Amino acid sequence: MDTITIQQVVSWGIPIIIGIVGATFAITKYISSNALRALQDRLKLNEDRIKEYEVRLSESQRYSPDSVLKKSPVLEMKRQLDDAETSELASKIDALETERDHLLSELSNRVTASLDPRSEFSNLLSQLKSTDAETRKKAVQGLLALKDPLSFIPLVNYLENNTDEATKASNAYLGEWFRALIQIGGPKGAEYVASQIESPREGWSEAVFSNLQYALSTPELIDGAIPAIERCALSHASTSVRTQAKVLIQHLQSKREEYVEKANAQKEHEKWMEEQEKKHEQEKIPSDFIIISALKDNDLNQLAYNIIHSGQDPKFWRSGLIIAEEYACNESNQKNCIQAIKQILENAIGAIAKPSHCFLLYLLSEMETSSGDSQSAKAHLEEAHELMPEMLKFLNENEKAFHIKTFIS
Repeated sequence: MDTITIQQVVSWGIPIIIGIVGATFAITKYISSNALRALQDRLKLNEDRIKEYEVRLSESQRYSPDSVLKKSPVLEMKRQLDDAETSELASKIDALETERDHLLSELSNRVTASLDPRSEFSNLLSQLKSTDAETRKKAVQGLLALKDPLSFIPLVNYLENNTDEATKASNAYLGEWFRALIQIGGPKGAEYVASQIESPREGWSEAVFSNLQYALSTPELIDGAIPAIERCALSHASTSVRTQAKVLIQHLQSKREEYVEKANAQKEHEKWMEEQEKKHEQEKIPSDFIIISALKDNDLNQLAYNIIHSGQDPKFWRSGLIIAEEYACNESNQKNCIQAIKQILENAIGAIAKPSHCFLLYLLSEMETSSGDSQSAKAHLEEAHELMPEMLKFLNENEKAFHIKTFIS
């Protein structure tokens, strides 16, 4: 029993380690986020306290009994310096200003060092307003790569206000812009791009027609674009544009029907698979039925009796250990033990886990080797290797623990 538990740990070790690493990263990210929020809260608190102290300092100066001396700047400065409360408030403000500068520096460092790409979002938006064209170009490249929905409006404004710069050869061409805005803005992006069918800008209408045919890949995106295209199809002054719009509407409506049919078919398939899985679970023969039946069919009634009255839930791997022990201790039952394991494997298809299946094949190979049937033993080892090579490698490396002779008490 203990040896199988070790095997299970080995088999599941890699997924567990991956899970722990993933959890550690998630926890680290969570802690980092909390640290950032804590720094922001402390900054807000400091700013509030600075304002409070400034108000108190102002009030102290305004209602001082010596206010009459304000007409003399020199005397007023001396009075303020000599006033203990004023001096204390001024010192507190200086200290808080110093701490705020430190916190701002730390906040900046934490945000910059974060592995979350969105940590650069505010920087990219700021750079988009830069007076330097190269800086704006890099900001656009970053925002298009980030694809944050919040960048949709800033990018639209940049495209419309800096069209020549945005679409020149070294940047994205107009078609790329439209496809990116649909990806970033979703249905709103599709609506915006579709509305540019009637744009007076050179090449915009043509770019919209050529890209909307392929860029709208979901029913939601098509639904976002259709109203603007319909307005163009009904009211545009150009007969050619109205015709193109109507053809595009037919094309998109046909695509929408295909998407919906495909989505419905996928849902039906998933539903059918789920029902089949539930049906399979309901129809699966319980492991204890398979084990008890194999033992009784092969005249191993005492083993069946012991399993039934042990109070333990019969497991395939545990039954293999019990049968192996009987094989090692009772020579007259060796053939029956081999047949019992074979019967369990035949009847347990679809109901037995890979590790247990591999372990029973290994035990069966050991029994057949011991009984002189080396050919069958080799065939079962090959089957175990094909099924779960890592499990078989572990069993072979720990042969002393699983060899048939070790079950002789």
